[in-house]
Amino acid sequence: MFAAIAAETGIQLDYQHPVTVDGHRYVLDFALPEVKVAVEVDGLEVHATRAALDGDLERQNRLVLAGWLPLRYTYTRLVKARAAVRRELLNVVSQRRHPRL
Repeated sequence: MFAAIAAETGIQLDYQHPVTVDGHRYVLDFALPEVKVAVEVDGLEVHATRAALDGDLERQNRLVLAGWLPLRYTYTRLVKARAAVRRELLNVVSQRRHPRL
């Protein structure tokens, strides 16, 4: 689902992009490494437990502290707000590529 939305933007994202932060190896669902934008697609089956939430937040904080900007989407958001997701991706990549001084 997200891959189709990203394709509509013309932005080429890496799928299952490996990254190491503070000695921890993570695989990002989608990434644009040159501007450190990560996109995670979160499903309830994998992310609905206390342990999963704790791990997700720890991982997200490590990524942010290393300069990554994670965007997180649920399947519901991808389906119901496709245009908004597309705009968000375009905006964040534009901001990262052309930061205001």
